Amino acid sequence: MSFNATLARLSVHPSLPSAKRRSKPHVLLLDSEFRIAYAEPSAIALLSRLLSVPRELLNRLPIAVERSVREALKARQLSPQHSDSVIMPVPSLAIRVTQVDGEAGSFITLLVEEQLSRRYLSKAIDEYSLTRRETDVLMLILRGRNGVEIAHELCIAETTAADYTKSLLRKTNSKNRSEMLVKIFAWDDGEEAVR
Repeated sequence: MSFNATLARLSVHPSLPSAKRRSKPHVLLLDSEFRIAYAEPSAIALLSRLLSVPRELLNRLPIAVERSVREALKARQLSPQHSDSVIMPVPSLAIRVTQVDGEAGSFITLLVEEQLSRRYLSKAIDEYSLTRRETDVLMLILRGRNGVEIAHELCIAETTAADYTKSLLRKTNSKNRSEMLVKIFAWDDGEEAVR
């Protein structure tokens, strides 16, 4: 099957997230080397604008985004019941990550969306009774930071950063960061957060 035929099948691939969205997602396909194999022009424009990277440099994902995509795929291998993961390298950018295997090969599909409103974060702070420090940790998670980076940026111990992350997971009744982000930004249930 040709690359174009594989691309055409993406719209009906069962592992893709549902079409219920607040904004239109933009599609990127990565090859096994994490090079951009296909990108809607609007996806490149959105990444360039929100990540402050010139368009001509976007033949690959920025390193921080690529690392987050790799981590999401690794987490998916550990928890195969989840067909996709959500990463947020910056607060205004949400990327759904899923792997698509077919006759043309294996591709990583990224559905890139701009978060149009900060009200979801404010709503999560109120709904889950987040403390100021939990909110700080959540903002760094949304920016794609790992536990060591969170500890460094907030000048706290790594164990303390892990404790705040566990508290966020407990308060949102989530098993991992991806599930927590799905609940906070209500991707599975329209406008209302899932509890």
